[in-house]
Amino acid sequence: MTTSYEEEERHLHQTKAALERQLDAGIHYDGMLYDHSQRSIARLQQANYHDIQAVFDNPYVRRIDVQYAGEATPEMLYFGYRNLRVDGLPGGAIMDWRSSIATLLYESDAPTLSYVHNGHRHNVTIVTKRVLFIRNGHLDRVEEYGTTSTPDDTSVMVYQALNDRSTSLVDDIVATIQPEQHRLIQSSPTTTLFINGSAGSGKTAILHHRMAYLFFSDDEREGLNPAACICFSSSRQMISATQDLVPRLAGVAIRQTVLDGWMLQQVNTLLNKNYRLDDQTIEHALTKPFYREAITLKGSLHVIPLLEHIAMMIPQKAPDLVAAIYHIFNDQEQLRTLNMGILAPDELAQLYRPWPTDQTIIDGVRLPWSRLRRQYRIFQEDLALIYYIVLLLAEQSPPQFDHIFLDEAQSMSPLQFHLLTLHATNGSMTIVGDVMQNITPWAGITSWQQLTDQLPATRYQYETLAQNYRSSYEIVQLANHILLTTHHVGNSAAISHHYHPLEAMARHREKPHLTYAPQKGLMIDALVNHLMLHVETYPSMAIITKNAKHQTQVWDDVRDHAEKRGIRVVNGIESLTRHDLRGVVMVPIQQIKGLEFPVVFILDVDDHWYSFKHWWHGYELYIATTRAFHQLYLYHQRPLSPYLTEAMPYVTSTTTEPQPRIMTRPDTPQGVPYRLDERRQMLDHEHRTFLHDMENTMPRSDWNGQFISAPLKDDYGEESWA
Repeated sequence: MTTSYEEEERHLHQTKAALERQLDAGIHYDGMLYDHSQRSIARLQQANYHDIQAVFDNPYVRRIDVQYAGEATPEMLYFGYRNLRVDGLPGGAIMDWRSSIATLLYESDAPTLSYVHNGHRHNVTIVTKRVLFIRNGHLDRVEEYGTTSTPDDTSVMVYQALNDRSTSLVDDIVATIQPEQHRLIQSSPTTTLFINGSAGSGKTAILHHRMAYLFFSDDEREGLNPAACICFSSSRQMISATQDLVPRLAGVAIRQTVLDGWMLQQVNTLLNKNYRLDDQTIEHALTKPFYREAITLKGSLHVIPLLEHIAMMIPQKAPDLVAAIYHIFNDQEQLRTLNMGILAPDELAQLYRPWPTDQTIIDGVRLPWSRLRRQYRIFQEDLALIYYIVLLLAEQSPPQFDHIFLDEAQSMSPLQFHLLTLHATNGSMTIVGDVMQNITPWAGITSWQQLTDQLPATRYQYETLAQNYRSSYEIVQLANHILLTTHHVGNSAAISHHYHPLEAMARHREKPHLTYAPQKGLMIDALVNHLMLHVETYPSMAIITKNAKHQTQVWDDVRDHAEKRGIRVVNGIESLTRHDLRGVVMVPIQQIKGLEFPVVFILDVDDHWYSFKHWWHGYELYIATTRAFHQLYLYHQRPLSPYLTEAMPYVTSTTTEPQPRIMTRPDTPQGVPYRLDERRQMLDHEHRTFLHDMENTMPRSDWNGQFISAPLKDDYGEESWA
């Protein structure tokens, strides 16, 4: 009897043979190219040719057999990344995973389902459902979950896919899309879709699969134009990890950029200037309540009426519009006059920031105004304010997008979201994020209501995802402990409203490893030893630091120790390429949001870097722990972070002590061993004795410089004079 694997292996061989014949045949035209119909046929042939090239090694990922009423035998359907119709192809065609009939793949496991095609509903009976794991043109395995399947069978399929993860690049989930994810991917693009997804819930993958779905066109619907859409990512590192995903899923590309960088570009375009963003904000200044409150105010909607008053005071032909705006910001009397009761006095004081003329720095952050103006810089927290005023004074309408996609939206301020709505045609947006991962609450949002209140209730849809598909059960347990501790420390209404523990899958691995190393060198030695354990199995790994300052302190030692063991570590403090993400990288927490790695190492999880003094430190530790698929390592030199002091049931704890080196005493014939610290004491004693002898054997002279004598020592150590 032929097994399902043998059957699918034979089918794959036949499929690749048919595709190869089509590629060898190339593109042929019947008729002259100036004929309209022939040009249309040529374009279709060329598109089909390129589609075959793109999916040749992995032509499909799923199969279902459906039984139509009145038909004698079931129809066998294969689904992949493109619609392919090739002569000699088994079954005649491969269906696109975004087609209407593909809804049968992602619905419940009930034996009878229906789908809508060309306005007609078709009822079918599902005979077989299979997931086909094909790697580099070879069939790896077949997972079957037919009509007799249970939810556990589907879970096993997901477990296998997760266990195979060995790279940090965001991968497609076409083979394992779950019903709740499929529903969000296919949600209507005519309104704004908000998705609050917990760490590891697949919200970034959903966002990119939604792009591919909305760009899809067939005889039933016309997709969005990718050139008329834009995607905002959290960092350049995240763009590197996802930039090939949509082209692989949809065969088209979309512009991906960072929100602050895009707004700065718009300011420069509208003003024909070359301003740069000053984001050199010293972290300790952000811990000052006044400064945090000022940033929160600048990102709120309360300042909009005041900004409109400021815009009316700026000359239309100002040679330097940004300088004119800052001039008003720095004039306390003028601000008070323009305020007209819009802001309270204490809020106005937060908006007003005097500028020195010398080289001092206010609060450890501010550059002198004269230097700022000379270097054409805009402070990061002022960018949204300035862009809003520039739009008010612009003679042209802001650019419009058919759809805006935004990842990690928790870091976006309400004012930034308001600006995005001015660029979204009919409010068509997809916004994903997780309020529990906002590590800069003063600059972002603490509640989704800060964004949803800006839209009519009928113009948005809000969804939540709590299931973690990324990390092992043991890692999720530790992450939930950190999250719960942070919840108690923060103890705010916003945190309480959004507190949702992760729902873990029963995918078990080792407990996270917690290593105490009392010295920096010992910690790095332990880190490199753990890297060596996994570098062959999982070449893609991440070493996570608290911030840029912390990374600078440990980078040289980590790089040097790793290189001695043959491991190359890439410094990801600025940016990372897709090639870098396939190896070992060191990245601060701020730049690692959205990324994921098979193995993660977190340095210095102590009460210095992660303290109760600032409750968002718990969010930072939560983000770091939830980057790992399979294995997590944590290290500390100082006393353990209070977020982890009660986490011992969830970790395997070890201590690395300095091992005394055993040497051989050279002055004994037997070579008596002794410890290195004893040898050091002996050498130190000999050194002090030598200095004492040198002092007492220096020539002596009287007050007028005449040489007297030098002291000598007899066998008993007493001085004698010659």
